[in-house]
Amino acid sequence: MNGFLSRVAASVAGVMVVLCGVAVPALAQDAGGGVAANDTVESVPYVVGADSVVADNAVADSVVAEADAADTSQTEPSAIDSSSTDIPDAADASDTPEVGGASDTGAAAPASAMPTGISVEQPGVTRAGKSAAKSSTKPAPVVYSTPGDVPLPAAKFAGMRRALVFDHFPNPVSASTDPDQPGLHFWKHNTALMSESEDVTLEEAGSYIYYNDQWNLRVTFTPEEFAARFACPNALMKAGQPYTWNDNWRTDERLYGGWACYYAIGVTASGERVYGAGPIETTGHIYYREQKWTVNAASSSAGWTGSAEFNDFTIDGTLAVMSGSVIAKGTSVLRGEIIFDMASMASGVDGVVAHLMNADFFEVKTFPYAVFNLTEPVALSKSGGVARGQLRLKGVLKPVEVTFTELFIQDDEGVPARMIARGETTIDRTDFGVTFGSATFFPDAGEHAVADNIQFRFDLVLEQVAEGASANNSQ
Repeated sequence: MNGFLSRVAASVAGVMVVLCGVAVPALAQDAGGGVAANDTVESVPYVVGADSVVADNAVADSVVAEADAADTSQTEPSAIDSSSTDIPDAADASDTPEVGGASDTGAAAPASAMPTGISVEQPGVTRAGKSAAKSSTKPAPVVYSTPGDVPLPAAKFAGMRRALVFDHFPNPVSASTDPDQPGLHFWKHNTALMSESEDVTLEEAGSYIYYNDQWNLRVTFTPEEFAARFACPNALMKAGQPYTWNDNWRTDERLYGGWACYYAIGVTASGERVYGAGPIETTGHIYYREQKWTVNAASSSAGWTGSAEFNDFTIDGTLAVMSGSVIAKGTSVLRGEIIFDMASMASGVDGVVAHLMNADFFEVKTFPYAVFNLTEPVALSKSGGVARGQLRLKGVLKPVEVTFTELFIQDDEGVPARMIARGETTIDRTDFGVTFGSATFFPDAGEHAVADNIQFRFDLVLEQVAEGASANNSQ
């Protein structure tokens, strides 16, 4: 697989301009950037949270197991004619693609699961993929979610060996914008397909999208269409050679994420039918553009722990997050500032807080705030990372390192995106001129010595600031 990825990277070195966004082919583009004449336009958008990420080909892996035990009597969804002009764009959404899986209409999810602002009505669909006659009955909504381990319809690949490999780059992908086309978002990526060990002639390719808790057939490509899109002469894939669709993208006025899964079926020289499948995630965020996120103080919290130097005595307390904001770009947080209210210090131990606030310790009346500034970019990651910055405490500015246990953007259905930042750091209070009871400065303090180190932890929730809007950081 590493060799495949290397060959894919080499084959697209000259087209990096199309790699700064991503999605499935809602609007396939011709060489001039317009909609190709015979391309099917995606009829419904799809919205998804980022809480369950499926690795490349994870869906296809589950298809293998399902295919072996497939019920061959299962009704297979018919392909959508890619030359059809009856399928409208995502903004119209008067038609939907053929549904794969248990039913043609899909069960409506509860209203609480509907993503805000992306409710799409699902009309009836005939076996040919055309819209049924308009009904006076209000159609069920289309509800989008994360596929998890849900496989593609097993009957589609029943009895086939998996021998084709998909790769999407980048994956996941975020949206980009174009100053010449204001109001539109573009998810741009390339899609590559390779036969690992033998020549294969393609029979059929296409993609599914995930909504109503199942994969739904989006579109199919004929061998001729595949050959044109993937630059694969005669639709014959030579063993070990990746074939790449360089300008595969969708576009929409709305900013939202979702899932698609591409598939291909082909025939080897011996007549064996083989297949491959590979999912791709698009995000609801802008790529390569700075975005401001502000702290929701009411949803954020901080805490601290102090201890004795020579015994196991510890004191825990809390501290309010007053305000703050960060600037993110792509998959990194570039810079930021978080302000803590020192006057809000609290502890369950009588008399401790009053002492901490006086001149022996933090002199809160003179220095009411502690301020952390992020000075180096840190990557967004659910597994965390290390951030470097500066802490101003009691009027002293010192470099510090903060360990994040989590730093990621959370996309839950029906609620606005939030950035979650959880982590901790340890500071030496004497670096900030707080020397009371320190054995370092007062060796005779004995059993009354207070440890120099203070553990500090935080749980921050930040909300994205809309373009052109002013934000109150404390709200």
